This record gives sequence, structure tokens and C-alpha cells, in this order.
Amino acid sequence: MRDKDGIYFSPNYQFLNLKWNNPENLICAFEDRIKSFYFDPAEQLNKNNHAFASGIICLSLIDLFANLQNGNFGVRRRYVPWLENNIVDFNSPDPDKLSQTLAKRFYDEFRNCLIHECRIKNAGQFSYNYSGVIHLMRDYNRHIMIINPKLLLYSLKTSFEKYIYSIRENPVEYQKFEDILKSNFSVDFECAERGD
Repeated sequence: MRDKDGIYFSPNYQFLNLKWNNPENLICAFEDRIKSFYFDPAEQLNKNNHAFASGIICLSLIDLFANLQNGNFGVRRRYVPWLENNIVDFNSPDPDKLSQTLAKRFYDEFRNCLIHECRIKNAGQFSYNYSGVIHLMRDYNRHIMIINPKLLLYSLKTSFEKYIYSIRENPVEYQKFEDILKSNFSVDFECAERGD
């Protein structure tokens, strides 16, 4: 985010003020970024019944969290395992294709189509009308996947809290976190240092 006085990593932390030799500073800045740029807007969208827009923010968060925890290799190879390991609902078998989990189906029908085509594949939907993160509605010879974005966001917040705890407590996890941030934001840091 750019303001008249510089480039911001989050609302309260400029890129120039991030301290790589101070893990708590970096973790607090990251928490501020995720809460302010993603969680709070998604929460507001849910309060106003904008399920589709909230769902898109959730998809972006899953991409980020999967990148941080599973590394910087192919998106599918990090996205699907992250869902299976962090949101239990996605670890169930897909009733329409038992050889894969609901995480794989979500990746194909929601993540790939929404991010690239602004649509959900195979009649998939977002809805607040169901009590689980995932609802499978029978439709002739298949099931339609319906996602509750409010409950998905809640699950993402829970996973985020666990992740923050792990990088505070585990130096190896923290170093991985720092390395990925440096890699992902290297150009932003260069621009901030040059005053671009």
C-alpha cells in the first residue's frame, strides 16, 4: 500500500521500518497486514452478505498460508495439502471422485476458476445458509459443492492463530517465514529503500 510518506507493508508498518533482526516486530507487522488487509474486509463483506467477495479473499489467504507453510513450489502441490492439513472439512473424500479429497475439488472448482475466470465451476456456490464450511447438495448424478464463506473465514483465522504461535515458538519455522517474506516482497523492499 502506498501513501504519501512511503510504501506500507501493513497499515501500521512501512517496509522501511520492518526489522529483520527483531522477529517480534516482523510477526506483529505480518499480523497487522493479514488482519487489516484480509480478515477485517472479509468480515465486513460477510456482515453485508457479500459471500462471493468474501470467498475470493479467503481463496487468496489460502494461497498465502499454503505458500508460507508448504513452500514456494507448484500451487496445487502446496494448496491442496494445506487445506487437507489445516481445515478438517476438506480432508474428506469427494463423493463424486473417491480417489481425491474435497480439498482437490475445491482447488479445481473454486480457487482456479474464481481466480482465473471469475466464476465457480460445476454449479459450485457460496452461501450462508448451511451450518458447515462445506455442504454437498445432491443434483441428479453428482454433488454440488457449496461453501459457507463466514465459516471458512473462521477456520482460516484459527489456522492463522496456530501459525503465528508456531513461528513465535519454533526458530526453524520462523526462519522459513522470514525467508519467504524476503523472497515474496524483495521488489517492494527495493522500491521502499530507493524511495520509489
